[in-house]
Amino acid sequence: MSSSVKSAISKSTWGTVKSSSTNDGAALPPQLTKSSGSIGEVTSILDLDIANAEIKPTLRDGSVSDKFLEFAYNGARLNVKLNDLPDWRKAPFAAAAPKNAPDPVAGKVDFSFVVNLTPEEYDVYKKFETDIVAKLAPRATELMAHTFKKPAPGKPPKTMSVAEFEEAWNSPLKAADPDKGYAATMRISVPTVAMTADGKPRSLPKIYTCKLKGPNAWTRPKPGTVEDLVRNAAVCPVISLFRGIYFGQVGAGMKFVLSSCYVFTNLSGNDGPALDTSHMNIVPDSEDEDDTKPLVKNELALAPFEGDALAGYDDGSA
Repeated sequence: MSSSVKSAISKSTWGTVKSSSTNDGAALPPQLTKSSGSIGEVTSILDLDIANAEIKPTLRDGSVSDKFLEFAYNGARLNVKLNDLPDWRKAPFAAAAPKNAPDPVAGKVDFSFVVNLTPEEYDVYKKFETDIVAKLAPRATELMAHTFKKPAPGKPPKTMSVAEFEEAWNSPLKAADPDKGYAATMRISVPTVAMTADGKPRSLPKIYTCKLKGPNAWTRPKPGTVEDLVRNAAVCPVISLFRGIYFGQVGAGMKFVLSSCYVFTNLSGNDGPALDTSHMNIVPDSEDEDDTKPLVKNELALAPFEGDALAGYDDGSA
């Protein structure tokens, strides 16, 4: 099993959860299933295929002097799930404001969040992204012209080569660093500002916290906040493409925002080398121990790393 994506460990003593008919009338949070309508289906990151993508040809005005091309996947918005429950993955950093944010608090600026990817997931998305760039590169000058400075008198207008466009592309991916032990990651934007600059309401991500109790078993999910997206959180997120493919002073790219996320609080925290001790029986070590007390329930031990294993790592949110 990859170290980036974890699966619930089978254990016969884990309990079961109530069916939807016995939840005392309380509404359960949205499930990670395909949905119909203009919001689009939820597609696994491993199933992304350029054959299902449509890039609209008309360049449209954005909100802050940028422009964008509308993008559709299977005829609707692109929504991507990174896991199927009960699988989960680690987020090596807490969600936080960009490093250059003037007011870096939730509600004032959108946060950045990074999640681990498996090598296969990285390769699939990288190919998907590379195919998109290849389709756009012949239009590089047209798509980025609004970012060019006006030419000096008598000078020809600036053009952009394919190589320059590829260099200007902002990928949400960060490649793995085997030498330092870092997994590949994907950067996600977490909306926290409830209103747009012109006073329109924004959709904020639905975050839920719960405890994973075994295969297909969890405690009832409770509403959470961006504050629950802590360092080394165990998460199961769904992300959505924001607007389309953008072109601006910061370059070009595809911005994914967090749409919904389950946070397994009992699996979050420091993650390090571990041994499965569930098969071991616990017995008194000496007379100082009270052997009349019930034996401690066997659990999977998690031994944290010594020191800061992520020191000096740049999450790319700047």
